[in-house]
Parts: sequence; structure tokens; C-alpha cells
Amino acid sequence: MAHPDASVFAARLGGVVLWFTIGTSALLVSVVVIGWIKIGHDPLARTLLLVVPTLILVLSWAWRPTGYAIDATGIYVLRSVGRLRIAAPTASASIDDKVFPGSLRLFGNGGLFAFSGYFRNRKHGSFRAWVTDASSTVVLHSDARTVVISPVDRRRFVAVLEAAHGASGRVTAPAHGWQQSRKVAG
Repeated sequence: MAHPDASVFAARLGGVVLWFTIGTSALLVSVVVIGWIKIGHDPLARTLLLVVPTLILVLSWAWRPTGYAIDATGIYVLRSVGRLRIAAPTASASIDDKVFPGSLRLFGNGGLFAFSGYFRNRKHGSFRAWVTDASSTVVLHSDARTVVISPVDRRRFVAVLEAAHGASGRVTAPAHGWQQSRKVAG
């Protein structure tokens, strides 16, 4: 749950994450069904066959980003199991649609309900991701870390962050071929 004074931004499953989630879910259900038929009556094997895929789906679903929030104390990922502070409110933000091509997943979830965990690429170095739509991302930079998120309304997210906290950000819209740089005093 977000703080009452927070600006909240929705997250949606998009593109690669949506198709990976559908495919992986279907694969996990298929493994359970085929395994159930083939295993026979071994109670331990049947229990594991039901529990492991179910835990994978439930935990991935529970920890997926459902939204993002900005308030006076920080920037948060909203999840079914609570909120997680990911950056200081003074982080700078930039829109970047090309974060994941060429990225290496170091540890984390590679697309089941989200890209979440630790990643690395040449452009941003090591970064943490909480992304549900890999083609619609915002990169947050602070002294301590780089974090990538995917609010549905990226421009509004950057504008609210800049207005509320005086963060500087670069807004890039590759689809329209223009760039706008701005620095807000603060």
C-alpha cells in the first residue's frame, strides 16, 4: 500500500514479459499434468510435482511489481506482498527503451511476471530491475545504485519526480526521434 501522499503509477505486463509469463505458466502446468500421469503413485514425487511449480508461480506473482510510488521518503516498487524502497527521492530519472538488449542477468527472475533482480550491461553497468514491460522503462540513477522500472506513464513519472524532489532527468522519446534535456534547480 502506498502512502496517502504518494504519487502512484501503474505497472502492466507488456510484450516479452507477457508472452514469457504465458509460455512459462503453460510449461509448468504441462509438467504437472504429464508428471502426474507418468509418476504413478509415489506420494513424495507427486507432492513435489505439485508444490514446486505452484511455489514458482505464486512467489513470482506475489513479488511482481504492481505499481510504483514516489513520496517524500523515496521511490517505491509496489507489490502484492508490500512495498520496497528502491531509490532516494533525489534520484535522477531518464526514459530508456533499450535497457535490456545486451543485458546479462546476474541473479533474479528473467521474465515470469517481471524482469526483477540484478542485471548488467555496457550502458548502465550493474543495475537492479523491477520491470513488467521491458520496452517501456525508466532508469533511476542515484549515488548508491542504478534501478530500472516500468511505470505505464513514464513521462508523468519523470515529471512528478522532478517537480517533487528537484531531481534532474533526461527525457528521451526514441519513437518520435527527439530528445529534451532539462535540469531543475534544487
